[in-house]
Amino acid sequence: MKHIVSAVLVALAAIFTAVAFAGSNADIGWSAIPETTYSRTTTTRETSLTIEARYGLTSAKTKSTFKIVVNPGGSTTETKTDVNIKYADQADANDPNASSDACTSSFCDDCEAAGNTIISFLTFALIASIVGLIFIGMRAIEGDEKSFFKKLVSTLACVLTAVFLFICMWTWYGGCHEKIYDSLKDSDSALLNDAEKDLTVSTGFAMAVVGTAMAGFAAINEFCVS
Repeated sequence: MKHIVSAVLVALAAIFTAVAFAGSNADIGWSAIPETTYSRTTTTRETSLTIEARYGLTSAKTKSTFKIVVNPGGSTTETKTDVNIKYADQADANDPNASSDACTSSFCDDCEAAGNTIISFLTFALIASIVGLIFIGMRAIEGDEKSFFKKLVSTLACVLTAVFLFICMWTWYGGCHEKIYDSLKDSDSALLNDAEKDLTVSTGFAMAVVGTAMAGFAAINEFCVS
């Protein structure tokens, strides 16, 4: 029964790791800004920016609407964009030939490096969790609870799964999330400055957190089964 608990925990960790992979192309975000409208009003006009953004491991998906209303009762100008920004496709913000999906922000280099590192460690975590499942299954099916080798491998595999996912968490937070925050805070646009307070870690990051906990509990359980 104790091995079944470990197997379920490691299986869940593997599933959460696989879901975290969906953050590679920002299908789910590791960081995100929920759809929010920011505005500024002067005596002559009102400007507003509605933005929704998901930041993944290799790219970011953003939807935005920028609106200018000339007061009072004047003309309205509205610009909508829906782009998939690739961190590796970097360009200068003032380059007129830059493609629409080019990354022109200061966080491009950092997020590209962090994303590539995380993809590698997610792969390691998935492999380690599969190895853990195999050896936990062997211990459960054969009933050979006194096999030190199987106990060592199953416990170590669970520990490595937790460690790899933990590395993913903090690589993202320190290597990309904080860089995105700084980019928003230092932006020349006052409207984007406002967006910094709504930037949060998102689903992909949460999958890594939960996966780390699951694999950690599985390691403790395997170690305690004599």
